Amino acid sequence: GGGGGGKGSYRGSSPTFPGVGAPPFEGITSVRLKLSQGATLERQAFLAELALSNAQEEMTDLRVRIVARDGSGESRPTHFTITPTVPTELPDLTPGGGEVRQQWTIVPAYLEIREPTSYTVRAALDLTVGGMTYTLVSLPEEIVVQPQPEVHVEYFVPKYVRADEPVLLGVRAENRGYGTARNLRIESAYPEIVSQAGRPVGFQMLGTFEGGALQRGDRLLELGEIGAGEVVTGGWMMSFSYHGRFTELGVRCEHLDYRGMALSNLLYCEGGENVFENDLQHLNADECPDVSTCD
Repeated sequence: GGGGGGKGSYRGSSPTFPGVGAPPFEGITSVRLKLSQGATLERQAFLAELALSNAQEEMTDLRVRIVARDGSGESRPTHFTITPTVPTELPDLTPGGGEVRQQWTIVPAYLEIREPTSYTVRAALDLTVGGMTYTLVSLPEEIVVQPQPEVHVEYFVPKYVRADEPVLLGVRAENRGYGTARNLRIESAYPEIVSQAGRPVGFQMLGTFEGGALQRGDRLLELGEIGAGEVVTGGWMMSFSYHGRFTELGVRCEHLDYRGMALSNLLYCEGGENVFENDLQHLNADECPDVSTCD
């Protein structure tokens, strides 16, 4: 998972549109919008479980290590992030006492593999019995790590805005990794006007734009699966009360930990000033179907 925010400046000058004259307008209106969003993406993980019971003698100082090895038998501790952290201390086990059980979540790091790759995972249990220290090692379990996605999210807005007509605050998601990105979702809070000068500008959040259709009233953008090398687009439909021109779009991203684990990043967002100057302009505004002919 990850989080991000966007902010835009809306300046109502006297823009021109193909076949549309300059709108009547007095003065200059400038509006700054703040948009808070959170993006999530499924990733592969494995669940390991260890259960201890029926102790014949008291077992103390129980500590468990999870050991992952590649196909050549080499230990690969940096290839996975494990929670809870290892070594993991467990309660003492006594004759006639209850069962001791522990689970671990094992998440592959970003390994840059291009095909499914096998690893073996074992649990190594250190314990003390009668003052003597022993190590017990479980049988190996095979896991298969899939190639991972690397999704780059780019935001875009139109250069021009017509009053009371839908405007797309767009998202372009490109998977530059070797694995499929699954269940990509971006949830948006309602935009907030943080400052404005001149004539007040009102706006509405109409819904999301997914699969070429407006999902009215929805703020959760569900982009679904993105195969390796594929690109999907979508966004949020808005409308403003005046003609105008977007002058800026800033995007900030922050990658959040999972249960205290600092995971490798699979999701990136990119943007900055003049995002509307990119090759996505023809998807959004100016009635320009061929970007090569746009000014």
